[in-house]
Amino acid sequence: IDNYTRKSGYAEDPVVWRARHQFHCIYNHAQDRKSGYMRSLDGIHWKNEEGLPYDVSSTYYTDGSKNEWYKFERPKVLQDDLGRATHLSLALLDTAKGSDKGNDIHSSKNMILPLVTEKLVSIVGEEPITAQTRRISIRIQAEEGFDPQHDLDVASLWFGSDRVVNYGGGCRAIRSEAAGDDLIVHFEGANGLNRFDFDFKLLGQTNDGDLVLGYALLPGQSPTAACL
Repeated sequence: IDNYTRKSGYAEDPVVWRARHQFHCIYNHAQDRKSGYMRSLDGIHWKNEEGLPYDVSSTYYTDGSKNEWYKFERPKVLQDDLGRATHLSLALLDTAKGSDKGNDIHSSKNMILPLVTEKLVSIVGEEPITAQTRRISIRIQAEEGFDPQHDLDVASLWFGSDRVVNYGGGCRAIRSEAAGDDLIVHFEGANGLNRFDFDFKLLGQTNDGDLVLGYALLPGQSPTAACL
């Protein structure tokens, strides 16, 4: 229970999945009708990544309209062949539990939201990375439907600890070069490494303005550190 960020009320409905080198967990928080997200290399020691996976304002449509649901619960994910989450399934209710007495119109609903699928990112080289490391290079892998050499807005990319990257910090992309179909991007700056980090986060956008994210395992960390 100490892994959860929210201290009031109780956490519930955790969904755990494994993608590439790490475990992910999204959980519901019934009391304040919000949620939490955390990641783990071994399935035992977890780090919380700030922000809400979903809350009652999450329902937007492509035409700009939105629905206001009272409660979101019971998250589940759909995964691709690499384990990456592609869709989030949620149970919805438009009123508080206990107020929907007898025969009424307040039956629960189900909603499936498409997710931004993480890119395949790896750090180039085996040299240890410390908080003082100023230059880091990564490989962003091409895959079906994604051409990093032509699709990425390289100038928008940040890389480093999620604790700084999520707030517009970290290392900034300074140049890039092709490597077959993949793209090598070189970064420079303060990476924000702390004792909880087992990977670094890539954050940016495509040339069309779509969100791009990915996680790269740090050198020296094991991709098979699962507890089972």
